[in-house]
Formats: sequence, structure tokens, C-alpha cells
Amino acid sequence: MAKERYPEHRLGAGGGDVRQGFKQRDDAVFRESSDQHHVQAFSDTQRLQTVVFFSRRCREPGHQLHSQGRLQGFDLASTVFNFMLPSGTVLTTNAAPAQQSAATASAAARGGAPQKAQRGEGGAGRNPAHPEDEASSLAGLGGYHGSVHAGEDTIYYAVGVFSETLPNGRDNGIVAFDQPWKDVVATFYHELNEARTDADVEDAIKARAGGAKFLGWMSRQGEECGDFPIFEAGPRLDLVMQEVLLTNGSTTVPVQFQFSNAVHGPEGPIAAPHTTPARARARSRRLRKLHQHRALNARRRRVRRALRALRQGRLRMARRIESKLFRGKKLKSLAVRRRRLASALGRDR
Repeated sequence: MAKERYPEHRLGAGGGDVRQGFKQRDDAVFRESSDQHHVQAFSDTQRLQTVVFFSRRCREPGHQLHSQGRLQGFDLASTVFNFMLPSGTVLTTNAAPAQQSAATASAAARGGAPQKAQRGEGGAGRNPAHPEDEASSLAGLGGYHGSVHAGEDTIYYAVGVFSETLPNGRDNGIVAFDQPWKDVVATFYHELNEARTDADVEDAIKARAGGAKFLGWMSRQGEECGDFPIFEAGPRLDLVMQEVLLTNGSTTVPVQFQFSNAVHGPEGPIAAPHTTPARARARSRRLRKLHQHRALNARRRRVRRALRALRQGRLRMARRIESKLFRGKKLKSLAVRRRRLASALGRDR
């Protein structure tokens, strides 16, 4: 989606201070990441009857809003409707009955092996798209995005957990910041960027072997642009989930770094965009020279260590270092070995 709008739909009730904190930041952070935006909050008056929110249920509000005519006026092709879950709600990726308890969902998360079998991968990896591996927000699921079809219309949505540490000490969702609202903002930053670059991933999953035609940006391992940095960071989420300064310098906002084709990995804010091939080639030359300089310094350190080992009579250590520095026949004379090392050190200067 070149231009993305993101109406917000808050399901259930939540703390006013948390909602206010989120509202102060979501406009700013998503204005930075989107050419055009539209924020409109829908509030349900009825609290959710269960603490478990199953994947089937996050499709229902989309159908309901469409059937009630509340989506008129939106450009559905460039709109992602955000469904924000209230505090304490567990999100799962299965379609279990809505009456299932949180304890049952937790058990399903711990035994989530069947989820792998549901992957929609085609032969020889032609379609790498698959459902989220984490079966529950109690097992690391922060949210996901997808789409539903209502007649000829396609409704894009994203659902996110109210990430927090529960009273029992267990994390629900992805807890990376010091306040839950910051986790919520970063989660939807993740999902909305993925929706922009891989909007029809749910159709790809359903289509299985023939689903590759629906995909946008996705790695061969089935990771979208927001997933790759999370897996790359592992337990060090602070490497990719940080508060960054807005371009106008007014305040900081919590975001998650996305995958960058320019650096082939996660990347945060940069002073200027990666633009021309000439600039990319110049950067490549600088990096190549930097690596050559570092390699040369490493070789010099090895030569000095070998010379020091010979002077100290640590012949085995010297031999090990020399075997990495020089190829060919091993020299036996200590004097010859010293001269070779001294000559190598002089050439490397």
C-alpha cells in the first residue's frame, strides 16, 4: 500500500491514562511512517465476555462494521482497521470456541506443535507464507494482520495485544518497554508496516501451494519485514524496539526497527534515505576498505603475538599462530622464523 490509513477500533474498555498515552503518540509515529493517514476511533460499549480472543473473532468486527455501513467513505484498498485488545485479553491464532478459558489457551500455547503442520507452504518452498508460529500471546504473539472478504470488498485489519506483565508475573504479548502503551504503539508500527508491504498474506496462507502470487515482501523463510528483526534480535528486543526522536525533534516515540533492503538487516532512523546506485557503490567501497583495514590490523596483531611467543620460548603457541599466517612448508630454524615474521610485519605497514 503506497498510502495507508489506519482507523482504530478499541475492543472493550481500558485504562484512560493508557489510552491517553497511546493517543499522544500514535498520530505522531504513524504520520512519520505513512504518506497519508486517517485516525478514527470506534469504541465498543460492551466489555468482552472472555479473556481469550481467538483469530476467528478478529474477523467478526470487520464483517460487522461492513454490514452496518460504518466503513462507507473509507478507501478499503488503502485502509487497515486496527483492533486493539483490552488489558488482560489473550490472543490466539486458532479458531477455538469463544467460551474456551485463558488456562486452556495457555496450555495450547505450550503445546503448540500442531501449528507447524498448518503452514501453507508449497512444494520446494514456492509459498513461504504460514500462520504465526506463536499460538498465543502468552507464548510471544504480539499481534498479526490479515484480511477478510465481504462480497466484492476486501477489508484489511490488524489486531494487537495489550502487551503487559500480568499479575501472575507472566508476559502477555511482547513486553519491551517500561509502559504498556509503548508496547502497543510498537506492535502496531510493526503490523502496519507489514500490511503496507505484504497486505494479502492471509490469502497467500489460505491458498497454500498457489499462494505465492498474493505475496508482497517476504523472506524465503516466511518472515515479513517486521518479523525478521524480532527473530534476529532474539531475547535482546532492546536492539530493535527503541524510542526514537521524531524528525521535527518535538518528542520521542516507541517503534520497532524494520528490515532494510539497503543494509540487509534491521535498520533504525537514518539522516538521509538510501537513494542512488552511485551512493550505494560508494558506501560499498568504504565498507570494503574498512574491512580490509580491520583485516590488516588483525594480521599485524597475530604477527606480533607470534614474535612475542618466540621470544618467550612458547614455541607451540608461535607455531599455531604461524600456521594461520603462512602457507606451505613449516620452517624449523627459529632464526628463519623470526626473520619471516619481521619481514611480514614490515610489509604490512
